[in-house]
Amino acid sequence: MPENNSVESSCKRWRLEELLPLADLISCQLMLHNDIAGVALTGSLARLEPLIHDIDMVVFHDGNIEDGSCEGSEEKRRSVGYNGTEIYLALERFIGESLSKKIASILGEVPSHLIFVNERILWNCEYLLERDWAVSGALGLNTGLYKTVFCQIPLLLLNPHGARSKLHEISQKVKTERFDKNVSWTRLPYAVIRHACANPACKPEEPWEERQKKIKRKKGHTWHD
Repeated sequence: MPENNSVESSCKRWRLEELLPLADLISCQLMLHNDIAGVALTGSLARLEPLIHDIDMVVFHDGNIEDGSCEGSEEKRRSVGYNGTEIYLALERFIGESLSKKIASILGEVPSHLIFVNERILWNCEYLLERDWAVSGALGLNTGLYKTVFCQIPLLLLNPHGARSKLHEISQKVKTERFDKNVSWTRLPYAVIRHACANPACKPEEPWEERQKKIKRKKGHTWHD
């Protein structure tokens, strides 16, 4: 590893075994909110990579929570004296003060990204494309983020039997698996879910491999796998 590169020298990664229990605990806390239908893993944690930079989660709601996302960034984590305030303040507008404080405490210094979205994104093409367009417009480019998350890369619904609302019906129709296939010490259940349709407009514009390269370049992570 080059010694003079500040991004590389401060790029901290965690083992899968370290982050799965945190993600499970965060999911349990989020499900205490009556308007949350379920919580899913996405990103590198859902791909079960051996070394991971952050926890990416999708929080499905029943329509009584606003859509949006919040982030506890790696850049902030590298700051001297970082104590999780960033993610707490970002979460508060979605789920209130008490739960936000608990989740920020669980995360500690682990970077995170939580997407809050209505559960109907799993079956409503118009809503999926609307959210994808809204995020792309906010970022000033055609990101295709929501198409990637909900139609392309793994999306693992945690504790599928505990899901609520329409998401519960969906979870009963897909196979429930357990992480102990990959991580021997845990038997946490999950189900692979996604937005499934025949609408070509919902398909991502580029292969995941190309998008992953762009993400790594943007975050300065091209020096490692």
